[in-house]
Amino acid sequence: MTESASRRAIPVTTLFALGIIGILGPFGTDIYLPALPQMAADLGTSESNIRLTLSLYTLGMATGQLVIGALSDRFGRRRLMISGGLVVAIAALSASKAENLSTLLLSCVVLGIGSAAGLVTGRAVIADKTTGSQATKYFSLLQMVVSLGPIIGPVAGAILLGFGDWRTIFAGLSVFAVAGVLGAMMFVPETLSPQARQSAHPFKVIALMSEVLRNRQYLLFAATMWLGFGMLFAYISTSSFIFQSTLGVSSQIYAADFALNGVGLVGASLLTSRLAHRFAPERIILFGLTLQGLSMVSLIFLTSTNTVNLWTVAVCLFLLATSMGFVFGPSTSLAIAPVRYASGTALAMVGSFQFVSAGIASSLTALASPQPLVGFLMVGSIATAGAVATATAGYRFLHSRP
Repeated sequence: MTESASRRAIPVTTLFALGIIGILGPFGTDIYLPALPQMAADLGTSESNIRLTLSLYTLGMATGQLVIGALSDRFGRRRLMISGGLVVAIAALSASKAENLSTLLLSCVVLGIGSAAGLVTGRAVIADKTTGSQATKYFSLLQMVVSLGPIIGPVAGAILLGFGDWRTIFAGLSVFAVAGVLGAMMFVPETLSPQARQSAHPFKVIALMSEVLRNRQYLLFAATMWLGFGMLFAYISTSSFIFQSTLGVSSQIYAADFALNGVGLVGASLLTSRLAHRFAPERIILFGLTLQGLSMVSLIFLTSTNTVNLWTVAVCLFLLATSMGFVFGPSTSLAIAPVRYASGTALAMVGSFQFVSAGIASSLTALASPQPLVGFLMVGSIATAGAVATATAGYRFLHSRP
């Protein structure tokens, strides 16, 4: 693909449509966070039980990506993308009418599976249409849009609560999913040619997954993303406790800081898309991980010397969150480059294992220490060290080839 052709590969309208359908997962899991207490009271259950909806939503996204990614290598991207969006719309409508916890939990599993379609097929469209620096650019731009989900989700949920109860939130999510479907129908073409399609037989899919995982470049840069995602979710799962319990600030200050960190991540993703034509993706990754490592070391020093305060912790956490904007897009581009013949399957494993890593990291922070900041540092620093190691090994691999 020539440079001029690749620039026309992803029109703005198509990229926007991919972003809308891809954001359904991270947006959907966060949009009803402000309503969790109300949901528990209305359905007559505990808040711990109602939080299971988040776990099952996430589980649906993790497992759904593995299945849908493999299917997209056989049947193409567009049909599955549109079907997934319709599933989200129907499941969200079902959730809005749930009269008991069981129905709501089932709806959230289906919501996660449907959301997975937009996540994996959107990335696969970019893999089908771009290579090299253009791939880094568009993966970073798509990541920027998807990263808006956790920022605007709670805000949108709070706004919708002003017009009704928690059921209004799920009804609104259903409408948003329909908008994503219409965008995909109008602006996203099929990008996988019939000649490039793979078998959907389970044994052949497993064999293809095994083949992809044996590719050293794919494994190293995919692992960089998995470990980075683990660090990010270790932060997300402990952040409210760090600010409100350890630092003693209000929930409003915490929410503002969390949103600011999200803006940092989005801004770094946008900057990465601009830097893609000037710097090799592996160098951008190492820059981001260097920033992350220095921030983590600074936070460890502050904690060990008992000199933590709101401003120092806020700055370090901002830089940690921002650093991932320099990692996700370029890592995706480098991971997928040698396995484009199975991009749907390869991207499905990237996305699915990211959520597995997130779940493990979130769980380990509570087990590591009763102090949220210490627990985060123990888990997050190990994840950061691992990401640096895999990215460095990937850099050496790329530059050792003739």
